[in-house]
Amino acid sequence: MLDTLRFRDFRLIWIATLLSTSSRWMEQVVGGWLVLQLTDSPLWLGIAMAFRTVGWIFGPFVGIAADRMDRRRLLILAQSVNILQSSLMLVLILSGKIQLWEILALAFVNSIVAAIDWPTRTLLMAELVDKPLLTNAMAFNRMAQDVTQIAGPLLGGSFIALFDFQGAYGLIVAINIASVVMIAVSKSPPVSMSTNDVSVWEDLKQGVGHIRKNRNAQGILWLAAVANFVGFTLAQTLLPIYVKDIYKTGPLGLGLLMTAMGVGALIASLAVASRRNMGDKGVVMMASFFSWPALLLLLSFSPWYAISLVILIAIGVVQSLTMTTTTSLLIGCVPEDMKGRVMGVRTFVITTLPLGNLMAGAGATVMGAQLTTVANGAIMGSIVLAIWLAYRQLGKMN
Repeated sequence: MLDTLRFRDFRLIWIATLLSTSSRWMEQVVGGWLVLQLTDSPLWLGIAMAFRTVGWIFGPFVGIAADRMDRRRLLILAQSVNILQSSLMLVLILSGKIQLWEILALAFVNSIVAAIDWPTRTLLMAELVDKPLLTNAMAFNRMAQDVTQIAGPLLGGSFIALFDFQGAYGLIVAINIASVVMIAVSKSPPVSMSTNDVSVWEDLKQGVGHIRKNRNAQGILWLAAVANFVGFTLAQTLLPIYVKDIYKTGPLGLGLLMTAMGVGALIASLAVASRRNMGDKGVVMMASFFSWPALLLLLSFSPWYAISLVILIAIGVVQSLTMTTTTSLLIGCVPEDMKGRVMGVRTFVITTLPLGNLMAGAGATVMGAQLTTVANGAIMGSIVLAIWLAYRQLGKMN
């Protein structure tokens, strides 16, 4: 289980991932609660969450950069911008005059940073270990996100309660600085990069052309798109509304709900990391994608906070399994010189999340969070079934 951690530079990047994703989860809780406090509007919350993800539209170009540039330096650049963004947010909060448009603008900057960070970090971690340990490395990568899904929301909710928004953002800035330091002291091995004598558009055309020929990659990308469209909107847009209108438990209650998802995700990541060779990844991936919408429907019928915590643990399990298996299978089914561009397209499909957040915010405004969750579960289940029928080979991938 711990084989991957034998690699020094993987350990450093993994620790940096723990730090940066803690910061991101904190910002999601703190920023979402700040928008609700300023506007008292589920629709504006959905819009704010959309701004936090709309930058993923640049994913294909990020993928080209990841194939052409030193990935470690690209990651340092992204995290340095993140420090500036969170520092400016702290200054605006301390001024006592922060406005909604400023939150939206900085959320957009944050989304661009995330669009650069995620595929670059994933590819960097993959190249820092031996190939037989790829799935283990991706499980540890996911584990870092899952651990911080426990700690980040809890820290965010706690620091708002104890030190208000300025205390929470002060901690976010400090964590971002520590993350950059860890990346800076690491080293990355030389890897085969795409030649620079080809235009950016030609590079992009080659990446899309490869995906059109690779049905395994196509199916995985469609699954990732539907997960972001209606799956992840629960944590980003709907849970704060559940807390405010149904459970009435405040920011700490929101932090605990998101922490419950993190607990489930961590359980799943530990299970995957403990297996040296997970030969049934395709089966696990499809089973998880079918379980996710069913659990969303179950949550929508739960008016009790304690039972919802248990359901959210289960949702965390299936979310982690889907993300670990889709990432490792996608990286494993494309050639080395195409990995960056394909991961760039994988990043681009996350642009379905802003649309999903907008729809979730509008739906919650019109018919409430619970009925919106029912609709999301039904939509997700139907689309996953259609994808499985079109790409039956996905369940057989290893």
